[in-house]
Amino acid sequence: MSFIYIEKYFDIAEFEKAPIKRVIKYEFKPTNSLLKQGTAYFLKKNKVVVNNSSFGFGKSETYEYDQIRKMDTYFRNYDRNGIEDDFMSLYFLEDETGELYTRNVLTLVSILEKVGGIF
Repeated sequence: MSFIYIEKYFDIAEFEKAPIKRVIKYEFKPTNSLLKQGTAYFLKKNKVVVNNSSFGFGKSETYEYDQIRKMDTYFRNYDRNGIEDDFMSLYFLEDETGELYTRNVLTLVSILEKVGGIF
């Protein structure tokens, strides 16, 4: 069985275009008549706040994206007489703890603030 999904991530080094990137993930899950395989995936919503202004006066941009993360895979003996008579299980669980990423560009004003001014 093949499982294909799109994973999104925040590219901190991207300044020209949108910093949310996508990559196609492919997983092949071989079936076996003696073992049951289960896989758990967490789904969560992340937020990115980007301040790219070199002068410190520009407005910030906010992006939100959904992320799929593979967490756990297990194998156990296949039981034809049990309640679970399937040979493969995919679990999609919602993760309530989204992440907040913030990128601030270091400006000339903030450098002067840190070193105490010009004099």
